[in-house]
Amino acid sequence: VARQEVTGDPDYYYGWGSRERHYGYSDRNVAYAIYLLTRQGQLMSAEADAAVKRLDAGNRSWRNDTTALWLAAAYSRMQQKDLADALVAGVLSTSATGARSFGWQHGSWYFANEMSTDAEILYILAKHFPAQLAKYGPVLAKGLVNGINGNRYQTYASGTTLLALDAYATIAAQEQGQYSVAEVTAAGVVRPLTLPTTATAKLILKPDTAKLRVSNAGKLPTYGMLAEMGFPRRTPEAAQAHGIEVLRRIVDDQNAEVSKVEVGREVTMEIRLRAIDRDAVTGVALVDLLPGGFEIVPPAESLPLAQDMQQATPQEGEGGDGEYSESGQENGGTVAEESKGQCNCDWVTLGAGTKIDFAEPREDRAVLYANATRNVQIFRYRVKAVTEGRFTVPPTYGEAMYDRAVYGFSTGATIEVVKP
Repeated sequence: VARQEVTGDPDYYYGWGSRERHYGYSDRNVAYAIYLLTRQGQLMSAEADAAVKRLDAGNRSWRNDTTALWLAAAYSRMQQKDLADALVAGVLSTSATGARSFGWQHGSWYFANEMSTDAEILYILAKHFPAQLAKYGPVLAKGLVNGINGNRYQTYASGTTLLALDAYATIAAQEQGQYSVAEVTAAGVVRPLTLPTTATAKLILKPDTAKLRVSNAGKLPTYGMLAEMGFPRRTPEAAQAHGIEVLRRIVDDQNAEVSKVEVGREVTMEIRLRAIDRDAVTGVALVDLLPGGFEIVPPAESLPLAQDMQQATPQEGEGGDGEYSESGQENGGTVAEESKGQCNCDWVTLGAGTKIDFAEPREDRAVLYANATRNVQIFRYRVKAVTEGRFTVPPTYGEAMYDRAVYGFSTGATIEVVKP
């Protein structure tokens, strides 16, 4: 595949609404392929020289792009230091403020954004230009840390960030012993921690730790991540909607909401999804954590939904803006054809006009994958009450897999399971 990228026709690039010939994604792919082949031990100097000559004949701003970065790394692998240094200098020189952002950015798209670009640059510097790390590494690493804290990562950015931080940590490990960490309790008691002799030290803090004291005498900044595991002790008082709205109801066969169920009885979990302040959000993952005492009913065992069940649908003419009507028939509880087979969702019933990409029934939750639109998408599945008691119903959570700034969750609830 890499060889095809190098030898293929690089003269086209479909711009955003343009057919103008200039460097773009295809040229980045060529540069990356050349680098990949050098990593595999192939001599690619002729191909690299041809790519540079062709790109220089057009728009020379490619030298500020990650296209130049991958070619610089390839030249470095081939021991052509002068060519490598000249190309990487062009990429790094585009940081006018010394803060952000390096290079000609990838467009903000599913698999490329500013975070992934910074990760690519940090990875290349750590791997092939370690002398540049003291000046540029902290700036790039800070950008990645901010991206992680701001939930701006997605599939590609996550992968490139892991590669970059691993390469950065390998260089930083040379400063082992230059930093120390201590726990500080609320009473002011300081407890020094023994750091493992690994590039990334993992520590487990005691519950009474109020803050950490970190000291660093090295040249490179030290970064840390605090992870808390578990679920919130209290359910949120109000739903939240950031780009998408997620609603959830627990209903019986007459479509009436229920808060009490007898052991052995089935009810329906109904999840509603729609996009707000935008026309569509692709790749939404919905996670519906089951309340204790319930389990998902397999499709072969599930009782059919009542054929005369009146489903709530958007008001005609309202464009899916959240006003619902209790009139209007949907698919009568039958599973739509698109929900069968390869999507693993024959246990999910879809509302009229609703489509689903994939569904995953787990022991303690249901996970659904779909696209959000202005029109309300409705998903239903059956659960059975198996344990007596009063249980908290966690909020249903939805998130755009490729844009973590887009998310929403419903309110929580309580449900009681009683003896028949």
